Amino acid sequence: MDLVESFIFGSAFGIINEIIISKFGHRCIKNFDNKCLLSMTLFNIYGFTFLIIALLLKYTTIQKNILIFVIVLLLILFFVECIGGKISLIWNGKQTWKYSETYIPMCDGYFSVVSSLYFIGIFLFYFYIIKS
Repeated sequence: MDLVESFIFGSAFGIINEIIISKFGHRCIKNFDNKCLLSMTLFNIYGFTFLIIALLLKYTTIQKNILIFVIVLLLILFFVECIGGKISLIWNGKQTWKYSETYIPMCDGYFSVVSSLYFIGIFLFYFYIIKS
């Protein structure tokens, strides 16, 4: 059940986060594109990322070394956002999100170093505070 809870929490956090971000003129909810909203629900990057991290924590002892854990989180975020961004491009026929230069983008703008630090804080809070 922990894996399902992690996915649901991550998905709910992601949808709430996207709604908040859309208020500042970002991403697909701003245009309220039904196909984009559907892809967010079906291919929820947040939920899948939380699920991957929950699996990692369940089957490894990586959380014992916080520095290695943070580096692994960064790598997971990079690959999930980059691959998820490329899939969303195919699914939606357009780039669904793109981080601005302020956020230090990579992978055609699908990954951001700055926003990843924010999400790592959320992951650490969830997995170390809420789940412990």
